[in-house]
Amino acid sequence: MASPSLLYWLAGLRGASQELQAYETLRRERTTEIQFGSRANGDRYDCAHDDSDKRDAEIAASVKFRVWLYDYSAEVRANEVVATL
Repeated sequence: MASPSLLYWLAGLRGASQELQAYETLRRERTTEIQFGSRANGDRYDCAHDDSDKRDAEIAASVKFRVWLYDYSAEVRANEVVATL
């Protein structure tokens, strides 16, 4: 089953090749950032640090990543990218 964001993306196709290539680039960039963030969170929560104060400070500082992660709208981003094609 295709993802909802892919289905939305494909709804206004003019030429599949260009749109699919743009979608794949966008998807890979975001997925890479999510994987890096997930690994970093795993290190924090699994106490990879000897200093729990440092770990707690890193958790508090990860707000920017969480906002980026959870406030993302695939529909809005798809519209922005499609408008440039």
